[in-house]
Amino acid sequence: MLAALERDLEELTGRVSKTVAIVHTNPFDGCIERGIVPDPFDAYEGSARLGEMLAQFRRDLEMSVICGHRHHALDMVEMGIRVVRCPVGYLDGFDGDYFAKAAEVIGMVIL
Repeated sequence: MLAALERDLEELTGRVSKTVAIVHTNPFDGCIERGIVPDPFDAYEGSARLGEMLAQFRRDLEMSVICGHRHHALDMVEMGIRVVRCPVGYLDGFDGDYFAKAAEVIGMVIL
């Protein structure tokens, strides 16, 4: 997967100015919540290699990542790349305007 994504990014460099990667797991070590201990059936927390590979293209592209896996809201910048994960967390714990938050995240893809 990483090799295919890297080839695609190399091909796009110079042709686009913004890229949004949508992945299931966390792309950076800094996204992982150390207080949560995964059980044996949990999916792997993330891929440091994915974050490193995305960061190498950051100098040429505006880059954002939308990821999932953990249902705790996260909106951070790591290595110049904005990472958004489960922007409202669990729905039953979100008191804000769900549609406005969803539009903000979807706007990262379509704008």
